[in-house]
Amino acid sequence: LPRAVPLLQEYDWQLRSTYEKIGLPMAKVWLNDADSNPALDKVVRHVLRRVAKKFVGRMAFVEQKKSTYSYELRDYGLNHPEVYPAFGVASNASYNSVKYSLDVTADVAPSVQEFWSDADRAVEKLGAFCEGVLAGEVPEAHESAAPQTNWTEGTPKTITWRSYAELQRPERPLLLEIFGKYRAEDARRRTEVDNLAAVLKDQASLFTVARYDASDNYLPPEAFSREKYSSDTEWYWVPKEGAAAAQKLTKPKRDAPIKAVLEFAAKQLGESALDVDTAMARFEKEMEANPPPPPPAPAPPMDMGELGGMGGMES
Repeated sequence: LPRAVPLLQEYDWQLRSTYEKIGLPMAKVWLNDADSNPALDKVVRHVLRRVAKKFVGRMAFVEQKKSTYSYELRDYGLNHPEVYPAFGVASNASYNSVKYSLDVTADVAPSVQEFWSDADRAVEKLGAFCEGVLAGEVPEAHESAAPQTNWTEGTPKTITWRSYAELQRPERPLLLEIFGKYRAEDARRRTEVDNLAAVLKDQASLFTVARYDASDNYLPPEAFSREKYSSDTEWYWVPKEGAAAAQKLTKPKRDAPIKAVLEFAAKQLGESALDVDTAMARFEKEMEANPPPPPPAPAPPMDMGELGGMGGMES
């Protein structure tokens, strides 16, 4: 049956049952039909047909239009930002398939377009990626914000699902904030952590202040037990052994004030490594120098006169 479909099929939803019956993993390329580059698209198709020949009977290859299927990129962690052509593999044609994404980082190619334009190298990289998926060696893809590329000491390190390896094998321990961005007073809390990182810059050789937005990034439940849509702020100490050995701040369990966070860090480091009172005094000065943005102005009160003659409301 796999030979009954083309090496590279232009996909639409009517073909889903066909590919479900085949039961093979699906390699997908998303092409930008809104701003098409026919010359590049031709090279992309040429590359994928060469790769597909090596996987006949093991993996099906399809192309999808941005205008119809760009929404899928979120589940592959490829939507921050959307860059085309994009490439991923689904374990099968069903909606709940396991997803894998090819992240073309700067160490792979200067740009996604240049990656595809070097046909021989692209064939080699894509073939190795697809073999890795079939062998179970490629980590699952999930929703993810774009990885941070400009971190400097004295600022919070932003970790995303795509850079999750930094939680599994941190260079130095992490004082990690996990939060949902729809929490109350998000701007104030972000400013607090910015200022906390600035105050603790002197301890940068000992540990790093980091943050993880669980509303934009998949969070593995086996590492961090957290309700999926929670907006709570939680703090962890992640040692060099990684997330599996993380310790949680439990007093309080959620929305801890900065002094409790400092006491928690001092306990993990050993009291002599961090003077909580001194750090707290510096933090309060930092908050004065770099305050959070003012809260949005409340909506003006409704003028009840504008409601007019609502039945039963008039005296």
